[in-house]
Amino acid sequence: MDLEELLQREVEVGTYDSTGAFTLSLGEARRKLQNFQLTSLEQAVLKLIQGVVRLEPLAVWMESNERGFVISWADPTARVDPAQFVGEFEKVLLGPDCPEKDFAIGLMGFLDKEPAQVWWAEWSGAQPVSTINLFGGLAQAELRAPPGAHARTFALVVQTGKQKLQLDRQMIATRTLFCPILLLWNGRLMCELSWNPPGHRSSRGPYWADFYFRQPGSLARGIALKPIGTCLRWITSAGGLEGSGFSISTEDYSVHRRYVLGAQGRALVLKGRRPQLSGLSAWMSPGNAVGFPVELRTSLGESIWIVDGAQKGRALLLCVKHGVMLDPCTLPRQLGGTVAVVATPDLEVDLSQFSPILNSPSWQELGQRVKRQASEVVSKLAQEPTSALKELGGNWPWSWAGAGLLAGVVGASLLPIPWFGGFLLSGAGGIWAAKRNADVKFQSRLRALQQAVGSGPD
Repeated sequence: MDLEELLQREVEVGTYDSTGAFTLSLGEARRKLQNFQLTSLEQAVLKLIQGVVRLEPLAVWMESNERGFVISWADPTARVDPAQFVGEFEKVLLGPDCPEKDFAIGLMGFLDKEPAQVWWAEWSGAQPVSTINLFGGLAQAELRAPPGAHARTFALVVQTGKQKLQLDRQMIATRTLFCPILLLWNGRLMCELSWNPPGHRSSRGPYWADFYFRQPGSLARGIALKPIGTCLRWITSAGGLEGSGFSISTEDYSVHRRYVLGAQGRALVLKGRRPQLSGLSAWMSPGNAVGFPVELRTSLGESIWIVDGAQKGRALLLCVKHGVMLDPCTLPRQLGGTVAVVATPDLEVDLSQFSPILNSPSWQELGQRVKRQASEVVSKLAQEPTSALKELGGNWPWSWAGAGLLAGVVGASLLPIPWFGGFLLSGAGGIWAAKRNADVKFQSRLRALQQAVGSGPD
């Protein structure tokens, strides 16, 4: 729905003042704005996650079934006053961006399901401190106490009425892949420990390089640096990242070389059990049936850049705001085959809550930051003279061997020299031609990247 139609609908329920102006009661605005924000209950959960991440707790865990939903967070560095939050619910909902507004928008999605009760609870260790029914009611709260491993634990609890809650875990897990805080759902790790860029298939072969920009700042302003797999070698003196996913391997690697840049990042530990699988997947890997334990020791980061050796596919920008990935955006076409994941805590979003407002001041600032990092990425790629064979770690690909074999057979049949000599001579020429072709493509790709960031020849 475009802006003009939205404004026309608001005029119809507003109070007429004069041409070009109208007013709405806060209660009516709350009801109407719901139609133009969250489209699913999963998005309501994502807004609650954003609000909690902005409080920077040590851990976040959720529990759900068809009768209710609970989100808990432990030892946050900031707090929300629930009485003030609910007392000014409409003002918070329509006010400036803040953690309370994320909570309000998230709760709006659940209020649409007409829950029986909504509780705000606090514990000291395992001892209850306070329990508040946010929207009235005389029912007695029956809440499960936290494990007591933390000094302070808070929870927002939604108990359903007649309607049942149906939540798609995978949809939420996909959006929270880079959340910098330990996130659990029903006792299982919410996000995977490594990732694949959109559209990537293992048959395409390893990526040219990936870049990890670390930062030591606050959790709400960063992302968890997660690998796309093992790499062939490191090209940096900044040191590596702990965890098997960032290791070097001569076989089954996903990236030719890996860069770790920036100051020493804030250490992160993502530890838990994998999601439980069922059916054929559980039969093929019995450990998945119970959710085997996993751990990744990584770092807080500002961004991750993945550069493919070929200019295939769209150039994508994945913005992560307070632990939740927004809708994908595109980078300049000249950067095709490049994927950038960037922490964007200050990026303005539209009423959908998950789409950036293009050409806004925050979008313009992000564009300048992305351009600077793209220039640094391309500069690093061009610093060390290299060749296709060196990028492959000295291993000849089967395509080169095939080209040499085919050229050898043709040469042995056509050249006026002994068969064996013709085969060797033509085979060597075929391999040289295949290598030369790969080197030309490699240098052409580098020149295209340099031109895209304005550092190469016109």
